[in-house]
Amino acid sequence: MAYFLNLTIPQNIILILVSLYVIILQLIYYYNYKNGIKTYGLRVFQMMSGLIAPKSIGIYDKKINF
Repeated sequence: MAYFLNLTIPQNIILILVSLYVIILQLIYYYNYKNGIKTYGLRVFQMMSGLIAPKSIGIYDKKINF
């Protein structure tokens, strides 16, 4: 892929590091999923879809000023 994009050596290294980072993150999330460890980063989206209550993520005020 790097040959067709005309990437230099530093760009190749950055591409490899970013790819490794993504793979490691996927392995961490899979490990947490298999061991039943819940991630808290996605709770906002669960609250927006109605799966969990706003109180469970720390939103107590009915009127939030932006």
